[in-house]
Amino acid sequence: MRLSGISNCRPRPKGDDKPLLVQEGPGFHLGIAPEIITTGRHAAHFARARYGDWLDADRSRFDSQFKRDYFTIAVGGGNTVKFEYRALLKYHAYDINWLEHVRFFFLEESCNEKNRESSRDALVSTFLAPLANALITRHGTLEITQKLGLGPHSSNEEIVRRLEQVMTFPIDMGGVEAAIARGDRERALQRAKQEARRYQGVIRERLGPAMSFHMIVSGIAKDGGIGAFATYTPELKQKEPAAIVLEKSNGAVSVALNRGVLTSAECISLIISGSLKLK
Repeated sequence: MRLSGISNCRPRPKGDDKPLLVQEGPGFHLGIAPEIITTGRHAAHFARARYGDWLDADRSRFDSQFKRDYFTIAVGGGNTVKFEYRALLKYHAYDINWLEHVRFFFLEESCNEKNRESSRDALVSTFLAPLANALITRHGTLEITQKLGLGPHSSNEEIVRRLEQVMTFPIDMGGVEAAIARGDRERALQRAKQEARRYQGVIRERLGPAMSFHMIVSGIAKDGGIGAFATYTPELKQKEPAAIVLEKSNGAVSVALNRGVLTSAECISLIISGSLKLK
């Protein structure tokens, strides 16, 4: 990626932490910020702007009723995305109609992979649980439980669980994990393929055969990978949008949305942090 003009930028005023924006051609925007917190904030504002575009758009142009009714986001895992979640809560908890308008999907889920938090767990713990508290504070428990179809005396845990059920479409790796725990690798792969077919069907039913999300939000791994895909993964050659199974060298098994899904999205927001990724 060529970063033209960066070296000629004038010194920035002390205390100015706004992202330095560079546009490299139609549709491509690059924001450079001194701190990851600033990067997360900028990414959150960008997501709000995209949601606003969706609100104001002629929705008849979208290729499915689901995309007309909901702003669809596919999210990856990792720590950098959490900075955007926190900024969305801080700046946009109330100017996005999360419950009625936004639906989350996941770029991948893996099992048998050490020291890796699932995309679902990261979204629930860092975003959905605090969002439930924010909505209760603003609107009251009674109004939120009514919207979620819950009883008025539901606990916070029940509210968060129901919010997750309404707003997310998870990848279920339970069968894969059980098979791996039994030492049955062949069965684990079989269950992973079944789940990939199911998840692909869920997305195609709602978004159409192109599996095109309004927005994809992801970090980038230390090896330059996006989602479950490390650089030069052979499966990156597959261009037809699909959910596929990946076997990793560390023994992990993943169900992941492939390159075709990434390239068909209307917008991709990548958050890159850390000097190792400069390589």
